[in-house]
Amino acid sequence: MKVLVIDDKSEQLALAKDAAERMGWEAIAENPTTEGDLRWHKLMESADGVVTDLIWCGPDCGPKPSGLLVVIHALSLGKPVVICTDGTEYPGGHHGDAIGFINDGYRTSVRSNCPFGWEERKDWNRAMKLLAERLNK
Repeated sequence: MKVLVIDDKSEQLALAKDAAERMGWEAIAENPTTEGDLRWHKLMESADGVVTDLIWCGPDCGPKPSGLLVVIHALSLGKPVVICTDGTEYPGGHHGDAIGFINDGYRTSVRSNCPFGWEERKDWNRAMKLLAERLNK
């Protein structure tokens, strides 16, 4: 099993990789801010599933949900995907609008029919368990 993990912080990528490996999976770690924003889409081709941070576009571009592009791409390829983000910054934090748009504006309204997993405590272990559930559907 190969899992693509995406985050813009090296320490978070290391945690994500460890969590995937504890599941017995191979982790492909990608930092889109240091390795090119669009490299992840090629890496996704060989992955069985994806766990991604939600926002990584850097300090100058505001709270845009770049991870949402990863989710859309993964789903279009039929790959299970989980968003692993930091909900402590919602509401009111600098990610609040982006997280609210996706969580309150979409995920909670469709409930069990949501096509992606959602882990808002930035708990990579839980995110991998959610991915495992999606892989087994």
